[in-house]
Amino acid sequence: MVRVSAALGGLIRWALALCAVLLVLLALYVSLGRQLIPLVAEYDAQIEARASEALGMPVRIGSLEGRWNRLAPVLLIHDVQVGEGSNALRLDQVKVVPDLWGSLLARAVRIAHLELGGVQLSAVEDATGKWSVKGVPQQPDQAFDVQRTLQQMQQVEQLSVLDSQLTLQPYEHD
Repeated sequence: MVRVSAALGGLIRWALALCAVLLVLLALYVSLGRQLIPLVAEYDAQIEARASEALGMPVRIGSLEGRWNRLAPVLLIHDVQVGEGSNALRLDQVKVVPDLWGSLLARAVRIAHLELGGVQLSAVEDATGKWSVKGVPQQPDQAFDVQRTLQQMQQVEQLSVLDSQLTLQPYEHD
């Protein structure tokens, strides 16, 4: 009986020590994150380049800021333009919450939540009855690639579109 209680006491001490170590590591992670995430604003040129490379078209960022929410970093990107010319997609704000553990396990960037704000699209019908969407950037030399788009969307766990507008313009109608 004495051996059982001694073993149980040792097991409880080890469990409490492990909990204490995990709590200290979590506090260190949150403290470092809160200190370092505001520095992300200095890397807007690198983020523009990586986003342009990932999307295959030019991306312009007005301003960038970093925040910390619960146990995850949050990137707020203001005045974003994807593509060039009159058919560029303009966004007032983009909020990105990366999936840190999923990214580490997959060894690729994963996004837990992507929030787009201020999207303005227009669906326009031409004389032949064919509809086209203006405001969605496309490269003139390439057709829309569904497979690539689906692969890119698998990196995003949750997508939200807020404060946006879709305008329908039938041919010769208001």
